[in-house]
Amino acid sequence: MDRRDNRRGSAPRQDDRGYRGRDNRGGQPPYNRRYSGGNDRQPPPEKTPLEKVKDLLVRIGDNLASPLERNLAGLAEALSKMLAQDLGQIIDILLECALNLPTKTPVYGTLIGLMYTKSPDFGKAISHRIYSIFAIALKRVNFYDIKFLTRLLSELVNANVVDAKSLFALFDRLLSDDASAPQGRRDFFAMVVMQSLPSAAHRLNQEDPEKLKQLMETLDNRTANRDPLITSAISVLEHTNPVSLVRWVYEALAEQAQVGWPPLSTIRSPWVHFKEQLDTSSPLTLFNFSPNPEDIGLELPDKDPSPEERVIVYPTFQNLFHVLDKESQLWSSRSISNVDRFVIQDYIIDLMHFFNEEYKEKEQIEKKKEKNKKRWLTFYRISVVELSIY
Repeated sequence: MDRRDNRRGSAPRQDDRGYRGRDNRGGQPPYNRRYSGGNDRQPPPEKTPLEKVKDLLVRIGDNLASPLERNLAGLAEALSKMLAQDLGQIIDILLECALNLPTKTPVYGTLIGLMYTKSPDFGKAISHRIYSIFAIALKRVNFYDIKFLTRLLSELVNANVVDAKSLFALFDRLLSDDASAPQGRRDFFAMVVMQSLPSAAHRLNQEDPEKLKQLMETLDNRTANRDPLITSAISVLEHTNPVSLVRWVYEALAEQAQVGWPPLSTIRSPWVHFKEQLDTSSPLTLFNFSPNPEDIGLELPDKDPSPEERVIVYPTFQNLFHVLDKESQLWSSRSISNVDRFVIQDYIIDLMHFFNEEYKEKEQIEKKKEKNKKRWLTFYRISVVELSIY
């Protein structure tokens, strides 16, 4: 080694590649390919606080080894401190998660409830946003948004953010069509209500059992009077005399009503752990009620669209995957209610919708691969959570 290298202030020696050390005036030192995997890409920039919040919201509840209640309490505390500056963005992220990860709606409902106990203004703001999105979903006939928002409102009743009166009013509005409405439309809105009842019925029965009984009578009349041709086409296979899936779901709910609407093992209920804390807040009335109780400001899609408008094709409800068949090997060693089996099928359909949704933005091939990787990781996490119940 040249002794001049040890003298203070001497210029660093130039190696055989022309690199003269960290103070090289010719530019940055070459990227160390030994540790970079052979490419010159710079490390990704650090995520913003809101990006970190979104990551936490997407992942919460996925790790079964981590206590959900503790994570919810910590996340609610952290998010509440950010509301003063980022109220709108946090509401957007929460609702985006609730609409895209519907199997975790109970988790997000409880989180919103915990944040509402710390910030009443937050509860009002997110309730108004839900109302606005719901009105748009009805106008555009966005089937999944209507379904998922109704389910979210059910969980907000459990979390004491929205009062039971508002949810009953919404159910009545969705079931307000008369017999002149198309059968598919009547079936769709009946199923939206019945898909939300497994989450909300236990709490609704505590709040207003008489109103819940009236709702079940309405569903009984709605599901019993159906076109027999449609009934035979979408029947549940286990019946000797085929009945529609819509009717089968009502009968499953009626079985739960006979035993007092107990909580279901297939639906997470984190709000139960925080019930004492959640009950300290005053639930909100989501709709401005007029003298006519049915007028809650939400307009259902036009029953007779004009020729210029697109023809609305409502979804057909079928028994898929043999989940509802009692003789299936899936249930041979399990004691499970019909409503639980319906909830499982509903979760599967939601997951299929999640993975078959088209990308709304055209991205580069590498970005699409990375996004697919993240979606499959999410699928794995959700699957672990849901299948662990059984």
